[in-house]
Order: sequence, then C-alpha cells, then structure tokens
Amino acid sequence: MARAGLTDLGTTGWGEEDEHNSSASARPDPRQQQQQLLRQQDQGLDVLAEVIARQKSLAGAIGAEIEEQSALVDDISDLTDRSAGRIQRQTQQVRRVDRRAAGTGWYWLVIVLLLVAIVVVVLW
Repeated sequence: MARAGLTDLGTTGWGEEDEHNSSASARPDPRQQQQQLLRQQDQGLDVLAEVIARQKSLAGAIGAEIEEQSALVDDISDLTDRSAGRIQRQTQQVRRVDRRAAGTGWYWLVIVLLLVAIVVVVLW
C-alpha cells in the first residue's frame, strides 16, 4: 500500500483541486459583481448628469431668447397701437376735408352759374 501511495507520488487529486479552483475563479465574487454594477451605475449617472447640465444650459438660453423676443413683440405692439391711433386721426381729418370739399362744390357751381348769367345779360 505504501508503494501504491508512492507510485502516484501524491498526484492523485491534483486535477480535482485545479478543477475546483478554476471553477471558483470563473465564478465572480458577489462583492466584485456589486462593485462593478455600482461603477456602471456611476458612469451612467455621470453621463445623465452631463446631459441634464446641457439641457439646463439650453433651457436658459431659450428662456433668454424668449424674453428678448417678448420685449421686441411688446415694442412692435406699442408702435402698432400708436400707428393705429395716427391712422384713425388722419382718417377723421380726411373725412372732414372731404365733407368741406363736397359742401363747397355747390358754392362753386352757384358762382359759375352766376358768372354765366352775368355774361349772358351783359352780352344781350
């Protein structure tokens, strides 16, 4: 028996231990898995934070542009209101002049007829 133990020189079981150790190293440690998962989540959160920062910057720029455009629209609205008031006043003045001109047309007609009558009487 001793001879049988010496013949393999203790090599029996070496392969079993190697298989056991290799399967243990192939299977990751749960702590390592958790740490790897946390690192991936941190990377994802960093990317998300960058995207959110860019969106915040864009939102600020859009807000500033909207305020600028709103001020321009307000200015245009004020100018339009003033122009509408001027147009209204000018329209009223044109109507007054038109009424006066229409009223004086009869006067001119009477004056011309009187002149024609005077010329006819003088020449007769």
